[in-house]
Amino acid sequence: MKTLNSRISSLESRQHETRLVVWYKDEGESLEQCLKRNGIPEDYPRDRLVVLEVVYEPPVADARPCES
Repeated sequence: MKTLNSRISSLESRQHETRLVVWYKDEGESLEQCLKRNGIPEDYPRDRLVVLEVVYEPPVADARPCES
């Protein structure tokens, strides 16, 4: 997670040149469909776009919570 936070901070500092999009990709959905759903214009320069895919994995039914 620290690496992801560092990456996001780096991208935010270059906000004028990079657009950060985080999306939940539906099964069978293409990148173009995802971008359209998130309001990114078709003609937006792809070399200035960074996309992070967030994948949700449901918890295992018999998993025990972490103890601290």
